[in-house]
Amino acid sequence: MIGRLGEKRFVADSGGYEACEGGGYPGRISIYGILPMQEEIAALSLERSSADEISRAAVRAGMVKMRADGLLKAARGITPVEEVLRTTVP
Repeated sequence: MIGRLGEKRFVADSGGYEACEGGGYPGRISIYGILPMQEEIAALSLERSSADEISRAAVRAGMVKMRADGLLKAARGITPVEEVLRTTVP
């Protein structure tokens, strides 16, 4: 969990969860990469543009990628950084 302890910061521990023998976490939080459909994205899709081109246009339009969402949640102490890096692509 992230917070302030004096002037020190601390983040969520990735040590696992006792009930499942260290293999998981109590509860889960989703991380999202939501692509709102906009005219430019629709046009690129219809033109069969590359996934990279569509992704760049989506980020310009304000899309937050899954890894970025996960890292924001890790910074707030909601999930461990290691779990975000293990389960998302750059």
